[in-house]
Amino acid sequence: MKTTLQQALSQVLNADVIIDDFHLVEGGSISSAAKVVTNSGTFFIKWNDASFHKLFEAEEIGLNVLRTACPILVPKLIGSGVIDYTAFLILEWIEPHAPEETFWEDFAKQLAIIHSNTTTLHGLAYTNFIGSLPQYNHHYTNWVDFFVANRLQVLVEAAFNKGYLTNSHLKKFYGFYSKLYTLIPEEKPSLLHGDLWNGNMMCGSDGKARIFDPAIYYGNREMDLAMSALFGGFNSKFYKAYDEYYPLEKGYESRFPIHNLYPLLVHLNLFGMSYLTDIEAILKEYN
Repeated sequence: MKTTLQQALSQVLNADVIIDDFHLVEGGSISSAAKVVTNSGTFFIKWNDASFHKLFEAEEIGLNVLRTACPILVPKLIGSGVIDYTAFLILEWIEPHAPEETFWEDFAKQLAIIHSNTTTLHGLAYTNFIGSLPQYNHHYTNWVDFFVANRLQVLVEAAFNKGYLTNSHLKKFYGFYSKLYTLIPEEKPSLLHGDLWNGNMMCGSDGKARIFDPAIYYGNREMDLAMSALFGGFNSKFYKAYDEYYPLEKGYESRFPIHNLYPLLVHLNLFGMSYLTDIEAILKEYN
């Protein structure tokens, strides 16, 4: 693999790259990843089989969009491609560091800057990915219509077909959908990271936050905030500061479970039944 990655770096950098040091790092639950020290610099490389090329291409586009909106918060993309039947994605290496005192407040401000990029339609011009699942982004003028069609129902059907959900679950989801119009306030679609949990953020050597592994689209910004709270790891200062920089609709925290049905359905489809209990608890609250 070291030889393949050396070829990948040489291809992207258009230089004769020599790897001086190479070791595996955490890169998510799907792909392998490594810190690679070379004569041309230090890089983060993620790789998988060639079928993942489209996933990495979508990630590359997402990183570039987010970096254009807020360069401070997003690592620099070096390139992606396929070599020797291996798909790869290369980023600048961000050296982990302890957060500065104002880490969470600064992070909140930078995320608010990304979210301040708005448009008229919820969605995106193309399908991308959340984990290894396709993420459909057909445009809608109304958030709830988008949320039901592109985020919930498509994954409810997939989970039903896999045997994870029953007819009883389907009935509860159908009843739940009609209630969303009065539960979720409508606002302008914001540019979202789309997969903002604590595994997709870190603190760099400058003491500032970095985010990566995006699944971008334009939608309700409460989606990013809700997902950041789903698996913990975000300090309460983050939410307080965000609400000061870019005020949220009243009661936003009470809507987190509604928005988090999407990542929970993603996990149900990818990893199985252990996520069903949380989904059932949310549905029970609204049925």
